[in-house]
Amino acid sequence: DAFNEDHKRILEVVGRQVAHTVRQALTFERYRATDLRDTATGLPNVRHLERMFAAASTNVQPEDKVSVIFVTIRQDSARQSNDVHTVTDRAIEMVTCGIRRALRVGDLLFRYDGNELAVLLSQTDAETASLIAERTRLSLAAELSLARDAWPVRVSLGVATAPADGVSVEELIKAARSRECPLVSAPSHSAIH
Repeated sequence: DAFNEDHKRILEVVGRQVAHTVRQALTFERYRATDLRDTATGLPNVRHLERMFAAASTNVQPEDKVSVIFVTIRQDSARQSNDVHTVTDRAIEMVTCGIRRALRVGDLLFRYDGNELAVLLSQTDAETASLIAERTRLSLAAELSLARDAWPVRVSLGVATAPADGVSVEELIKAARSRECPLVSAPSHSAIH
């Protein structure tokens, strides 16, 4: 035998230690993955946005721009249902679909907070960001008008660009919030604003 009893015991101890370390690493990776995602929508969350913004801002040249489109989804108080939470979750899913249809391949959509979403537009100046925001507005109007009366929500969009409007996520979100404009109402009784 190449291995005696001492060798076998050593291998068992090392094997248990390795298995424990692997389990801890897998648990950490699962936690890290969920820590960066919104549990309700599966979208990347604000912590992920901050990390991606930091990565997009690293080694930025003066002519490079990073823009944010900020989206707020509100219940239409005139049409609020008794099951507000369920309607809002479904409305957020619908709004998310409409936004994704308007974005470019490299644009990233995040759940910012509650009924707020943010789109990170790397290498995008203010003029291009405004064009993407307009395309997003049109996509949302089409998406939500299909649902007509089922989605009693109002949606607003705002745009900000770094470095002119700020150099951090918080500064850009604050600037974009101050510029939020409601969407034009969709046809029928829907309340897309």
